[in-house]
Amino acid sequence: CGLPVEPHTFAAITDAAKTFESAGALVEIIPPFFSEEALHELDTFWRVRGWVDYNAMPAERRKLLLPFIIEWLSAGENVTSAELMRCVNRKLEVRKSTQLATEKYDFVLSPVSPVLTYPVHWAMPTNDPARAMAHIGFTVPYNMSEQPASSINAGFSPDGRAIGLQISGRRFDDLGVLQATHWYENARPALAKPNWEIPSNADSYGGDLA
Repeated sequence: CGLPVEPHTFAAITDAAKTFESAGALVEIIPPFFSEEALHELDTFWRVRGWVDYNAMPAERRKLLLPFIIEWLSAGENVTSAELMRCVNRKLEVRKSTQLATEKYDFVLSPVSPVLTYPVHWAMPTNDPARAMAHIGFTVPYNMSEQPASSINAGFSPDGRAIGLQISGRRFDDLGVLQATHWYENARPALAKPNWEIPSNADSYGGDLA
């Protein structure tokens, strides 16, 4: 649901799965378990919560918010109590459906985001308040299901933009996710490894803490 996966992202995640497979992992594709309707209702819940928080802010703090965010949360003003309860129930349904869809697997590999980076002056990849959450379809199910997940670089687009691999695991298996991520960090092909220079003073703060 949400934004479609861009070709370079799809290729990088497929290559990551092949890396696991080449080491002996049994890899299979699982059916989608998160729907457009679920994404919409989670988004509606957050809009209502945002609208409540916005109205509780002093006027001087409201002025600090991006117009994009104000437009997005303003859609929560007229949501009915019945609609809001459906959204709350949807959160519980997503929690259950995500656990059921993934519980037989040690780990699930997916993109962190279906799309690559976007212009720095945009608030979200769509730059559209009506579709502000269209990019979170792979990550938000695990936020709801309380399952651990990591993010690690899995490659780059031809123009050098990083592509993130998400590795999620069963509830409470934080250690397993970290171990799988560490393994992939060392096993991934050279083209998937970042080659970013680390400043010699990276371990020091360099600022004035006083």
